[in-house]
Amino acid sequence: VVVVVFVVIPSSYGDNTCLLQTVSKNTVGCFQDKASARILNGTNLTSSAMTQELCQTFCWNLYHNNNSLNNNNLSVFAGVEFGSQCFCSLQGPPCTDAKPMSECLKPCNGNATEPCGNASRILIFEVLDVKSSRIAAPYCNPSLPMGTRINDLMNRMTLAQKVNCIGTKTCNLVPFGINVMGGIYHESLHGLRYPCAARKDPTQPRVCATSFPHAQLLAATFNRSLWHSVGDAIANEARGFQNAVSDGELPNAWHGVTFFAPDINLCRDPRWGRCVEVPGEDPFLSGEYGMQYIRAMQAQDPTGAFHKAINNVKHFSAYDVEKGATMKGLEMSIIVEVLTQL
Repeated sequence: VVVVVFVVIPSSYGDNTCLLQTVSKNTVGCFQDKASARILNGTNLTSSAMTQELCQTFCWNLYHNNNSLNNNNLSVFAGVEFGSQCFCSLQGPPCTDAKPMSECLKPCNGNATEPCGNASRILIFEVLDVKSSRIAAPYCNPSLPMGTRINDLMNRMTLAQKVNCIGTKTCNLVPFGINVMGGIYHESLHGLRYPCAARKDPTQPRVCATSFPHAQLLAATFNRSLWHSVGDAIANEARGFQNAVSDGELPNAWHGVTFFAPDINLCRDPRWGRCVEVPGEDPFLSGEYGMQYIRAMQAQDPTGAFHKAINNVKHFSAYDVEKGATMKGLEMSIIVEVLTQL
């Protein structure tokens, strides 16, 4: 059995690449939190690889990288909520909202062995200090061949870590100094499906990816050059986010170069609720749309050293089938029927 594990190897020694960070903190407690009035109302982060340490280092770096603040006297508070959310503030929570710790035991998405709050419950820490040390390992050395670096990292990962990285949303490589905020694969059907990213200087506006019209509208133009241009723009923005994270300008932004896109399933019935995601009902049109989109995104950079991005086309089969569909997927008998028809 061959298992393919996708990892993001650091391309350079950026400000937050290949750093091992050790956190000193105090646990403040579990508190009630409301979306309308956050207890920690500073910058926040949502990540499907969330851990307590990830949130704590995010909040610490956020304020200590801000030159406009007196960094020597900061009290940094970090809170994890609902397994995937992180909230930061320079002010602690009010004691009146305290709840039993038993109400904050939802596992962290990135580490199921530790709690990360719960629904409307935030587990808050006071971050006292974060010590950083550069990882001197072959996989962090950009002068070595890529194969050598990948093999070195694979040999350091446990079986459980490798299994987690087979999926799309749970790969946590932070212990290796590789910051994967939103999973290995992202989606880019009509733009990068990223949340807006906070800059290194939190006083500056956030950086947001461009949202283009969806596939149904783009395909209706019957304009191959337009489809190619959209794919090219998305790939350029993907590289921009990737580089900004490596350079430390967007220290905790979602980033990556592998994307689920485009969606070339057929809109076989206009009553299907996902028709807007696909080019249309015509196989030839869908093929032409997908070809232009993918050729643009996977184009090589001007030096020919690498592809700008990598596509994973959606979906293999049965996406546009609603017979027998439930919130958890399709009944097995329906899947067999559809695959037989295909």
